Amino acid sequence: MEINLEGIDPQTADALKLMIQQAIDLKRFANVEIEKISLSPAAVSTTYSESHTTSIRHKRIIGVALNITDEDELEGCTMSMDIDSKEVFPSGTEAKLLFASTAVPPNQRFFSYVDREISQTKVDVTFTTPASFSSAFTANFYLLCVPKD
Repeated sequence: MEINLEGIDPQTADALKLMIQQAIDLKRFANVEIEKISLSPAAVSTTYSESHTTSIRHKRIIGVALNITDEDELEGCTMSMDIDSKEVFPSGTEAKLLFASTAVPPNQRFFSYVDREISQTKVDVTFTTPASFSSAFTANFYLLCVPKD
C-alpha cells in the first residue's frame, strides 16, 4: 500500500504510517482465539513431543508463539512443528525464533508468518533440549486461530 504524505514533515509522516500499519494489524487480529500445546520434561529424555488436534471451531492458524518457564534455559534448544503433516518449522529450528520476552507487547509476540487452513487438524510439536540441560521446565506453544464464522 502506497500512502502519499507530501507536505507533511517526515517525523509526522512516519508516525501516521505507523498508526495506519497498526490499524491494519489490529483488524487482522480482531477476532482470534488461542489454542495451547504444553510440553513438560519426562524421565531422562532430551526430546519431548506432543500431538494436538485443533478445535472444530477454528478455520485458520495465523500465528505461533512459544513461552518457556525459564527463558535463560532456551539456549541450545531446538524444535520442529508440522501442521497437518506438512512441515512448518523443520527439525533443528532454534526455539528462540518463536520466543518473545515479556518486554515485547502481547500483540507482537506471535510469529505471524504461519497462515494455514485448519479443520480439526493435527499439529505435531517436538522440543529438544541440549544433553547438559538439567532444569525442569514447561514449554507452551500458542496457536493464534481464527474462528469459523
